[in-house]
Amino acid sequence: MTKSNSFARLLTISGFVASTFIIGLLFKVIHWPFGTGLLIISSAMMAVLSLAAFMYVRKSALLNEMTAELNAKQPGNGNLLTLSVVAALLGLSVLCIGILFKLMSFPGGGMLFMTGAMSLAFGVFLIGVLAGMAYRE
Repeated sequence: MTKSNSFARLLTISGFVASTFIIGLLFKVIHWPFGTGLLIISSAMMAVLSLAAFMYVRKSALLNEMTAELNAKQPGNGNLLTLSVVAALLGLSVLCIGILFKLMSFPGGGMLFMTGAMSLAFGVFLIGVLAGMAYRE
């Protein structure tokens, strides 16, 4: 299986999981049965899929090219780019679990939500700054 086929399969599964999450959220709001189960299953799957996306992005050619570009301009910045990608995708995973905890009113949901959101925002900000540095003339 080629990389593009596996990524297309990952996107297809992500679309299915996102639609399951939306249906579960709708069921939960309307107080229909199985809303809670759909939310739990789809949130857990979103967290797993964000980790799968992390594994795919970690080995991508674009990340390797940007890392080499940054290391050529200033040594050590390539490792910072890799760290920011890790922070963003792990933050996405924690954010999915935090959303689930907030929707289900479990204890610690606010802390998980804020931790995931802040690490995701920090990672995306660093990726933007470092991508700008990599391709600046």
